[in-house]
Amino acid sequence: MIGYDGRPTGTPRLHTDLKFKGSNGKSNFVTADLDAIKDRQALLGPNSDEFWVLSGRVNHLWQSLYDDKRKPHLIQRYPVSFIEINPDDATRLEVISGDLVALESDRVRTADADRALGEISAVAYVSDSVQPGTIFAMFHYPGSPVNAVVTADAASSPINPRQPFKFGRTRLTRIGSTDLADVIPFAPRNVV
Repeated sequence: MIGYDGRPTGTPRLHTDLKFKGSNGKSNFVTADLDAIKDRQALLGPNSDEFWVLSGRVNHLWQSLYDDKRKPHLIQRYPVSFIEINPDDATRLEVISGDLVALESDRVRTADADRALGEISAVAYVSDSVQPGTIFAMFHYPGSPVNAVVTADAASSPINPRQPFKFGRTRLTRIGSTDLADVIPFAPRNVV
């Protein structure tokens, strides 16, 4: 951003003095164990009839909707959770925006590295913002938490040993059509 005096303003660039917060003052670069990532992908990756499911936030629905649930305009706009699916996958599965779908996995990795069953239902949102073979889902929609079908096994993430809750594999099944296409705005959300 340019200030009134014509000079750049904003957050100063970090570490221009080459001093870092580590005990020795140097930067700490961590390299990934790519073999461990291959093992993780083999363990958690989808089979040919499954999808990668990635979870994340949706900017206009805050956190767990703990406060947004009481705001009629938000709940009217998104009365149920949605998943984004690539147009090629949607065509193959005969799914259109507004269809009710089920996400199911019989190989959810728990925090104890056990295998569990998980499923949720959501509305399909056909979007080219996700790659073929990938589904994006809101992690926080009340009553439809995508964490039910993603991994919680910290050991599956060799780089960051925290429960990932961000990816897994799932089967998608079309349940049927709904009238939600008249309610939910299925315009592209990936507007720059």
